[in-house]
Amino acid sequence: MHVLLLTDSYPNAYLPGQGSFVHDQAQCLASQGMHVGVLALIPVSWNDLLKKGFRDLKITARKEEGISVYQRCYAQIPRLYRYPIHKSLTAGKPMVKRYVAEFGKPDVLHVHGFHCAALAFWVAKEYEIPLVVTEHNSRILNGTLDQARLRVAVDLYQRANACIAVSRALAKRMEALAGRSIEVVPNVIDTDFFTPGMLRQECVFLSAGNFTANKNQLLQLQAFAAARNQMPDAQLWLAGDGEMLEVCKKYVLEHDLSNSVAFLGRLSREALRDRMQQARVFLISSQHETFGVVAIEAMSCGLHVIATRCGGPEDILMENGRLTAHDTESFAQAMIDAFTRQSEFPSHVNRQYALAHFGQSAVGSALRSLYSRIIRQA
Repeated sequence: MHVLLLTDSYPNAYLPGQGSFVHDQAQCLASQGMHVGVLALIPVSWNDLLKKGFRDLKITARKEEGISVYQRCYAQIPRLYRYPIHKSLTAGKPMVKRYVAEFGKPDVLHVHGFHCAALAFWVAKEYEIPLVVTEHNSRILNGTLDQARLRVAVDLYQRANACIAVSRALAKRMEALAGRSIEVVPNVIDTDFFTPGMLRQECVFLSAGNFTANKNQLLQLQAFAAARNQMPDAQLWLAGDGEMLEVCKKYVLEHDLSNSVAFLGRLSREALRDRMQQARVFLISSQHETFGVVAIEAMSCGLHVIATRCGGPEDILMENGRLTAHDTESFAQAMIDAFTRQSEFPSHVNRQYALAHFGQSAVGSALRSLYSRIIRQA
């Protein structure tokens, strides 16, 4: 089976960690014996261009562990939010033709990102192949996407042969928007990369994400401050950067938490994995999450996960982990329970759960079954 992934988000020279979920899915499909290609058309902000230059605004073609990747980064025009839809079509057509000339016509086109909608419709019609869409965008879930782009996304959902959400919460929202059935297939993780390590003696709570109002790291700090008398040796490590970082640092100083709280900055994938291998508990305190890939990465490293009820984690933590309300008392009690009952959350159980539900075999089998069905129906 030959699958072409079409995406507006993929690891690149400007943002090496961007679109890791698409990269991991490509590896997953390849591990199942499929012929996999990736066509990535990636808008780059002017802030990133000014930091890193313009030399990578070009088409590149490469092999990644047997996966053929054609990639084009281009400058996003500020405030023209529909520009990527047009640019993906005009820049993507010749790239698709080049790909098909070299590797042949795919059996399935699998789209990640509604910015690729116009190009996806052209490819599906030009080559007469079925179209699958996976949605990840949290702005679909929380209702903050502008109406112009929302119409593009909904049109893509309605015209696809099959439409996937990465969580039940997102699927419910998409069904309400598109008036059709949405299937749920979770994100996949590289369980060979995210593996358990040697635990530190003290209990380390870890979180990772952009410091934003949605990620709500301030709740973690407030809960940690409320709980620290009952877990005096615990530490809290926060990885990431963003607009709320200074607010969080100020809270730490005002509440005398400097000896117990560490701000790690923005970490590479490898550095985050290394920190996960030293921690015991992973924290998510978001208002909204379509899935929460870091949660399953942490579980694959053996960590117990505590998360607010924010969408995606409700699917991830159905059997393992702890879900809480969005208040300090509930979150603090979950942290205390994780600290005082560490032996009840053995790392090998968390690891096996991640393998069984989010490993390459589980997700790859689900996608292969879906592809086979829509190919028969096309």
